[in-house]
Amino acid sequence: MQGPKVQAELENQIVTPDAPQDGSLNRERRVDAVLCIFLASCFVGLIMLWFAFDHRIPSQDEAYHVLSGFAFRDLLAHSRLWQYQWWYHCFTVSKFYPPFVYFVNGVFELLLGQSRFIEQLAAAFFSGLMLVSLYILIRLLNGGRIAACVGMLILSAYPLVTRLGHTYFLDLPAVAMMTCALAALLWSRRGSRPQLKRGLLAGLLIGAACLSKPSVISYLLPLALYFAVPDVLSALRKKQISDWLQLTILTGATAVIVCLPFYVVSIPVYREWLARNVLSYVNVGIHRTFFGNITAYLQSLPLVMSPALLGVFFDQLIDFVANSGKYDLKMRMELPDKSELLLYRRHD
Repeated sequence: MQGPKVQAELENQIVTPDAPQDGSLNRERRVDAVLCIFLASCFVGLIMLWFAFDHRIPSQDEAYHVLSGFAFRDLLAHSRLWQYQWWYHCFTVSKFYPPFVYFVNGVFELLLGQSRFIEQLAAAFFSGLMLVSLYILIRLLNGGRIAACVGMLILSAYPLVTRLGHTYFLDLPAVAMMTCALAALLWSRRGSRPQLKRGLLAGLLIGAACLSKPSVISYLLPLALYFAVPDVLSALRKKQISDWLQLTILTGATAVIVCLPFYVVSIPVYREWLARNVLSYVNVGIHRTFFGNITAYLQSLPLVMSPALLGVFFDQLIDFVANSGKYDLKMRMELPDKSELLLYRRHD
């Protein structure tokens, strides 16, 4: 067990959101901002340079996403915020794909004009957002500045990420928004006291991420449960709703309110699509089940990961399972950068 002296030192080192910010801390934040924006801009510039030498015609699905961006631009150009029909059209630009990426593309085209360059710039924007969010995510977990930069370089150099960043598919925007939502969720939980404004902003970003592609929900749900379950258990044990549980409820409710309209409207479309796909599989003698689908995805996992990345993945997975309960993520998030040597101290 840690003695009271060590515990007092840790508490004194915790940087809370309400603590006064001195000049050195603001200077460190400016360095972080300049560094991550510079590296992200370099990668976006390389993506744009690649686009400049590539005259490939978008595939059928890519063309559909580009045209949906045009449709959202027209909706934004003729906004009717007080009319139900306008909001309905915004959420049903495509009844199969969520509208957030189309919204971003529409904003780019409305503000900067419609051209092939603007379409490419909107696509490259998500690559930059992904890298900036990753930098923030690593720093929120008290990773060093070098670790954050190396993480950005490794992710930007990964072949699958680079390839998807050069297309108009929704996959890379979904990865970017998922990374952004994870960073926002961790940021909202940082500090010794919850701040409802942070919870509200995190809920908006999580909802937007869920509106980039439905699969994002399955990636965000485990971390959300990581924070929500202990908050609920603590409230049941103490028989009162804690401030952290209020933050969790606010974040979750905001995210649901943001993304619920699209999924409610799209339920009939997804049911029809599911029935059609099940029938097509049955016709060729394949009977897919829920666990069968999960197995199929797990089998394809090594195909999209390099040997090094696959090795790191299993190494970290084994370490997480073996040491679950010995590391406190919340405490790691509260420790300041100068206490990095204490990050992996185990609690007895």
